[in-house]
Amino acid sequence: SRARLVVCNDTSISHIAAALKVPSVIVCLGSDPARWAPLDGDRHRLVLYPIACRPCSYRDCPLGHPCAEQLDPARVIEQASALLAGHIDTISTQKPCTACAY
Repeated sequence: SRARLVVCNDTSISHIAAALKVPSVIVCLGSDPARWAPLDGDRHRLVLYPIACRPCSYRDCPLGHPCAEQLDPARVIEQASALLAGHIDTISTQKPCTACAY
């Protein structure tokens, strides 16, 4: 709850960030973002590589995981930077995390 930003994959921690109203960047691989993404698109940003086989139903990808391999890490950093810059007033009322180096 004291985090300034959460960067995670598209599983339970993204829902925890949404519930706590902590800004997040969610790396979406094979899941269905229309079904599972947080509703607040301003506070929670999805980063994904558009691919026709989403949502994936395979445990082992027969295509070699292009949803992950084609995803540009720079987009994650770009969205994280934008959230930190744009939501700084929203999150500045939270106490800083003393366990972190930031």
